[in-house]
Amino acid sequence: MISNLFRRGRPVIYYSPIIRLCRLLSRPGKIKFSHELSKEQASICQAAAYQVTNKYQVNILRFLFRLLNVEALIAWEFMERQAALIYAANLEGIDAIGFMHGAGMNSYMPHEFMSCMVEKPDKFGIDIMGVWSPWWKSYYQANTIFYNKFEIISPLKEKRDFRKNLSRYSDTMKNGKLLWVCEPLVSPSELIQFIDVAEQLYDVVFKIRKGAKNSFYEELLTLRPHLASNQTIDYDMFDAISECSVVVGSHSTAVLDASLLNTPFLLVNTKKWGNYFKLPNNFFSISPQDFELKLKAMPEQDLESSKLQWFGNARISGVGFLIDRLKTNDQFN
Repeated sequence: MISNLFRRGRPVIYYSPIIRLCRLLSRPGKIKFSHELSKEQASICQAAAYQVTNKYQVNILRFLFRLLNVEALIAWEFMERQAALIYAANLEGIDAIGFMHGAGMNSYMPHEFMSCMVEKPDKFGIDIMGVWSPWWKSYYQANTIFYNKFEIISPLKEKRDFRKNLSRYSDTMKNGKLLWVCEPLVSPSELIQFIDVAEQLYDVVFKIRKGAKNSFYEELLTLRPHLASNQTIDYDMFDAISECSVVVGSHSTAVLDASLLNTPFLLVNTKKWGNYFKLPNNFFSISPQDFELKLKAMPEQDLESSKLQWFGNARISGVGFLIDRLKTNDQFN
């Protein structure tokens, strides 16, 4: 945080240390849930509930909002790390503006879809939420209680030329390059048989995050040390997709991004995620055997329909949406 402060070159207040201190100084209230949750879901719900019911930290955040004369809060999405910020803004009458950062379904994202709360404050949540498509708007309206209004926007993805100097085709006799998205929320042991199949048919390229701990990739190399010689890509996701013939993962939004470049993609089955996005059979492989068949003869995929469902065709850019909302808010203050 200190290094970020010097890099910004201007004053900034980080709220997370304040929240950590408040956790030590006070106890939260209790929130009842309306149905049984998995252990993992319950822990995330409780984390968000903890933030909201800790009156000490909410009051401190309210004081900071008043001290800084905050008029609007860009809150990203409802999640446990921001729950107290959003609630404090609600109590101060400050508009909370949100936008989709990634594709999340209510089978795993209870911090965003906590309809499991029996009671909630009268005004609680994000005032207006930017979503990527009419499909997402309907999905959120049906599954969340924390977003009050919606506007359809384009994803916050920069438009630019992709790398032209690299081929998406293999130098070997294989079918081409297959981009495997390394996802930290799944163990390689669940996917290793799928990766073994892919390696027989394609040159497998691994997408890792630059500057981040790549736990998936590191664990994978303990299972298959020879994969250390495979190409890894740590630059922009769209550039990575543009170099490959097919994109594979288990639950990441980055895999869906392939449809934006009209590149075939497959999500594969794991115990933790299953068919997370409820994709049709031609986009999802239930077993390594099924995966092999699909890679040998890639099923026809309606990538245009997939693109419209997940990312829409809105003319309003995500960045433009945020700027317009802030301007609108400024006009009324």
